[in-house]
Amino acid sequence: MKVRKVGRHMKIPTEVPEELCARAASQLSNALKLALELKNAAAEMDKVEEVYQAYIVSRAKEMLNLTIKFVSRSSGKGDYADAAGIGYKQTSYYRNGR
Repeated sequence: MKVRKVGRHMKIPTEVPEELCARAASQLSNALKLALELKNAAAEMDKVEEVYQAYIVSRAKEMLNLTIKFVSRSSGKGDYADAAGIGYKQTSYYRNGR
């Protein structure tokens, strides 16, 4: 990949490889499909009683299984935070203000 130097340390690509463009386009397409599904689901949620909404959201989180691992500096074991924000405040990442 050809790069161009900008300033003292930063290098930016002058041309992007085709496979990288194809992969990015594929990921963007998948993200747009998911966004459309979420929009449709949100429209359906208005019709559902509040009691069931919390259950549906929790089941959706389980199905998506979105978990982010933040490595703790002190223990080295790492803290886990739900991508939706559950338990996020317990991570060292959040405590250190980053």
